Amino acid sequence: MSDEEELDPRENPAHPRYQFDLTGHRQAEQKLLEAYQSGRFHHAWMLCGPQGIGKATLAYRLARFILNHPDYKSDNVAKATDLAVAEDNAVAHRIAARAHSDLFVLQRELNPKTKKLRPATSVDDARKLGHFYTMTAGEGGWRVCIIDAADDLNAAAANAILKILEEPPEKCLFIIVSHAPGRLLPTIRSRCLRLDMTPLSDEEVGAVVGHGLLDPQLSEQEIAALIQLGGGSPGKVLQLVTSQGARQFIRFQQMVSAPQGFSMSAQIAIAEEFQKRGAEIEFNIFADLLSTWIGRNASVAAEQSMSARANALAICHSEFSDSIRATNALNLDRRQTLMMVFDNIEKILRQ
Repeated sequence: MSDEEELDPRENPAHPRYQFDLTGHRQAEQKLLEAYQSGRFHHAWMLCGPQGIGKATLAYRLARFILNHPDYKSDNVAKATDLAVAEDNAVAHRIAARAHSDLFVLQRELNPKTKKLRPATSVDDARKLGHFYTMTAGEGGWRVCIIDAADDLNAAAANAILKILEEPPEKCLFIIVSHAPGRLLPTIRSRCLRLDMTPLSDEEVGAVVGHGLLDPQLSEQEIAALIQLGGGSPGKVLQLVTSQGARQFIRFQQMVSAPQGFSMSAQIAIAEEFQKRGAEIEFNIFADLLSTWIGRNASVAAEQSMSARANALAICHSEFSDSIRATNALNLDRRQTLMMVFDNIEKILRQ
């Protein structure tokens, strides 16, 4: 496989359909369970919150439970205290194999020519969902659709979904994952019950990604730093574990807080890492982390009534965001872009 290809995310062992444990989000899980037990279960739920915190894991957990217990009046449902289904359960096996006839997952697909993920979920894929809901449930219970994520729908696909939401078939369920619900069509949001999910604590993130961090090259300090960078998102931490951009950002944090200051040699060493061929993705990871760092420090300065520093950092943040867009769009010198912002940061911190 070439460096430009992307692995199909559905084949990743860390994919949510393989995850049977849910860390955190107890309140959200209980709300779904109690709604189902009541017999007044809404046909569309929107799970909202930052990317990578477990929304899709909860979506698959709910789908397994509903498809395994299609009758809400059953004793198993009445006695349930959570949405857990055993890993050796037949329904769970079919869902893991993407072979359950009553579950449809709408997500970005791979382009067969480029072997890369398409930039958006197309209207053709959304129309397949319409066909899915015209069929009788293969196992006589619910028909469930997971949309992961609604943020990936293009305009035509979103309108196709809206038509189904407006006139939902009997015993159908939409479980819609959204990282930024404010960007979705208001008419889609209005037809869903919104369930907000919050980032996990650092301890919970560590519990979720512990196995993924068993890298002998990572020190305990680096692991702690990566978890902190994740901002409560296990998914983001797992992405950062193998990221050179994240490693260099940790290095930046160490250098910029060193007693001797952020030396020119340290600035050059970090910037050089992203001038290498094929470093575009890592450059953008580093730039995103750095942009967040600048914005956070601007807020801290404002809270401490350090108005001059706060204003300078706010301007730095805006200028850096513009520089990143221009660098990516025009294929400018990434090293020079970083050296400029490093110089600006060093001047601000010295003032």
